[in-house]
Amino acid sequence: MSGRVELYVGRGVDGDNGIVRLDEHTMEYLGVRPGDEVCISSLALSLAETYAKVAEAQLKDKGRSILRISNDIMREGNFKVGMRVLVGNYSPMRYF
Repeated sequence: MSGRVELYVGRGVDGDNGIVRLDEHTMEYLGVRPGDEVCISSLALSLAETYAKVAEAQLKDKGRSILRISNDIMREGNFKVGMRVLVGNYSPMRYF
């Protein structure tokens, strides 16, 4: 299935760069695998979208509705820990 899901931003994993970490259930729902790209957008008033590659979540995050975002993507999207965001499967064809 391909859709969007609301998640909470968690602190990134040290050493991660350009990625977000999703649990297996969320990846399955979005129809993505590690290495695929997703779109992240804030539920605040900002209309900005940020894109990042998917990596597997740590075991401690399984089923917790947490999206761990690497520090570079946190800065790029102006995300903060605890913020609610929408995550969707990135498809370049959706604009055509």
